[in-house]
This record gives sequence, C-alpha cells and structure tokens, in this order.
Amino acid sequence: MKFTLAKKSDLPALTRLWQRCFGDEPKEIEGFWSAVFDRILVYTAREGNTIASMACVLPTQYVDEEGESHSCGYIYAVCTDPLQRGKGLCKGLMEYIHKHCNLSYTALVPAEESLFAFYERLGYHSCFYHREYTVTPKKGGKIRPATPEVYRSIRELQLYDNFLSYEEFLLPCAGQLYRIETEDGLYCGCGYRKDKTLYLRELLPDSPEVASALCAYLGCEKAVVRTMGEDKPFGMLRSLKGGPLPQTAYLGLALD
Repeated sequence: MKFTLAKKSDLPALTRLWQRCFGDEPKEIEGFWSAVFDRILVYTAREGNTIASMACVLPTQYVDEEGESHSCGYIYAVCTDPLQRGKGLCKGLMEYIHKHCNLSYTALVPAEESLFAFYERLGYHSCFYHREYTVTPKKGGKIRPATPEVYRSIRELQLYDNFLSYEEFLLPCAGQLYRIETEDGLYCGCGYRKDKTLYLRELLPDSPEVASALCAYLGCEKAVVRTMGEDKPFGMLRSLKGGPLPQTAYLGLALD
C-alpha cells in the first residue's frame, strides 16, 4: 500500500471513488474539485495504480480560548472503495495524514454516529456540538446575498474563542451566503434549499426570527436551523503537536 498526494491527473479516479462511496452526481463532485482542488490537499491510499481510499484536507484555523489561531486541517470526504474495506486503509491513511500534514490540529465530522468510536481510537475528541430547531416563514429584515469576504467578516465578529475559522474560498462550498440586517443587528446565514425546505447550516448570531425571515425571503415552507448548543456531538478535534483540546468549541459550517 502506498500513500501519496493526489495530482490533477487523478481527478477522474477520485470522482469515481467519491461517487461510489457517497452517491453524489459527477457534476456536483467535479464542481467541488473545480472550486478548491488547487488550494487543498487530497491524500490517497493506492493499491498499485488504483486509488483505494482518499481524504481531503481543507485549510482552516482553530481559534483557542485566548483568541490565538492555530493551523488546522478540516478532513473531509474520507472514503474507501467498498471492495477494499476491512484492510485498515482508512486508519493507515489517517495516520499518514497526521504524520505528514504539518498542522497543529485536525478536525472532522463523522459521517455517521458509529464512526465517533473509530475516530476516538485515532486520537480525536468530541468537542463540537450542535442543536437543531425548525421555524416557519415570516417576513422581516433586509436580506441580500453576501460575498465570501463579507460573510467571513460578519462571522468572525460573532465568534471570539474556541471556534473553527474558514478560508474565504471554502465558504461557498457550505451553501448560499446571506447578510441579514434587522433593527436588532447584523447577521450572517449559510444554507441551501431542497424542495420547499431551507437547511441553515449556520446562523450567527442565532435568532429564530431571522431564520423565519430568511425562510420567507427564499419562499420556503420551513427552515431547519443548525446552531450552537450541546444537545448532540457533531464534530471532533485532534491535537497533533500537543496543544490543549477544549471541552466545547464551535464548528458551524461543516461540509456534511
């Protein structure tokens, strides 16, 4: 087994592997590669010339309780060819990433609950939590699409410590970005519409009234909002260089 970084010539094989594992349409996957491939790292495990497993490492920063930033890789789209599972490829690939990525921390969101135990054995700690609630539409506020620069600026004003900070080029990968202004203040929201439901991956600061306004703005029948809270373990963090791990932190824009 050989562990290597992917090259552009590997993109067709990476797309096929992604599709087999997650079922997304090739057009969606290719859009992701087109937007970010040159600015992220994609690690692979290979059996001969065949890519059997892969993991993307997206550049982020973990901001600690003192407000200091540390290099962090958000590990995304971890997958192994179904025909190659059971051989320890994912474990080996993750250990290779931890050794060679030269980062202070790595973060990830397990694709299903059963994987929390797997990542715990690899040194990850559950510290990102969230809760969800649902609202119906009600008009209000001044809403308009936000550029990644504007969104990041508003987002970082709301967050002070123990959170994951994203590079601007990654923000559109999480969904549509919005700037919302009300009499009470300035908000940012990120999400996507599916059928007649708005799925808000982030709303800062949290406000059911603003979620309802965004729901009405987009013509949806309801909005499902994911926000800060300690109801449910959501993501995990690992220290690679001995830095402290928080009990709780904020992840927000996970590309789940």
